Amino acid sequence: MSHNLALLLASPGDVSESLKAGIQIVAKVRSNEEDQRKSARSLAGVLLDIRHMQNLLDKKCVEMYDAFYRHRFTKQEALQAISTFFARDPPSQVYMVYYSGHGERLTGNWVFTDGTISYDEIISMWCQSGKSENYGLWIISDSCFSGQWIQTAHHLNTSNCMFIRMLCSSETNKVSYDTSEGGDFTIKFTQGNHERLATPAVSCEIVSGRMQKSIMHSTIGNYVKQNWLQPTQVNSSNYAEPYRAQADLENDLYTSHPGLYSIRDMRQERVQQAYHLRRERAQQTYQQQHERSLEVYQNRNARMLEVQQNRNQRVQEAQQRSKHQYSSNHVQTKYH
Repeated sequence: MSHNLALLLASPGDVSESLKAGIQIVAKVRSNEEDQRKSARSLAGVLLDIRHMQNLLDKKCVEMYDAFYRHRFTKQEALQAISTFFARDPPSQVYMVYYSGHGERLTGNWVFTDGTISYDEIISMWCQSGKSENYGLWIISDSCFSGQWIQTAHHLNTSNCMFIRMLCSSETNKVSYDTSEGGDFTIKFTQGNHERLATPAVSCEIVSGRMQKSIMHSTIGNYVKQNWLQPTQVNSSNYAEPYRAQADLENDLYTSHPGLYSIRDMRQERVQQAYHLRRERAQQTYQQQHERSLEVYQNRNARMLEVQQNRNQRVQEAQQRSKHQYSSNHVQTKYH
């Protein structure tokens, strides 16, 4: 089992169909006139970002599943790449999806030639892969407005996801920046340096559907040092060990996450939560049945009372008619 596995995606240079559909985007801001001229070759910057990430993955002994950067990159092609990546067997302990390119205004969604991909769509595919309950997902987004995804994560139910980490290059309403060497965020992230970012990055961690923390970063070096998952162990012949005990993998996964639950603790907590949920539902069912029984009893008593009242009224009316008839007969007999 590979310890970490990565998929790299680069946004297209051609987003004409997305623009025609009304999708609002802002190109990454360039730092000077020379870079501004280079921005016309819109794939150049993200291609450099992909190369920076490839170098980082090599240093960290992380297996790169694939890297996609095309001038025309359709939404369906991107979805297919992500879906195939999540379905990859044998499974990896952590699946990392990195994206560099355009971000949609207000949503932070990834922009492709003919449409966008949202955080909800990625999480939906992750859950459908059957790996969400036992493996981790790391999303890195270097695009304008990408921080909106963290806001979205606050409201999306991910209780069936063991662990999700998200790192975004900009806040909800901020753009991202480029340089002649690639994206400002990606360069500093891959180098792990402590220089101030052109715009603050935002990160969050979600464990079993619960947001553990959401942090803003003016620099990214400490984050990389503290949060990068441990690479696969290699022996003296530089050959990655293909098999490791599950317990070791679980311990390694959380070595760099002080304060987070272990997988075993999280499973136990989920069992307890399920027990309390079943108990609460049983109590609610009993209460509902009791209320229905009480309502039936009250309705039956009301109907019986109504029947009795109607019966008494009919008896009284019959008695009145009988009394009136007797009086009439008595008068007729007297005068005869």
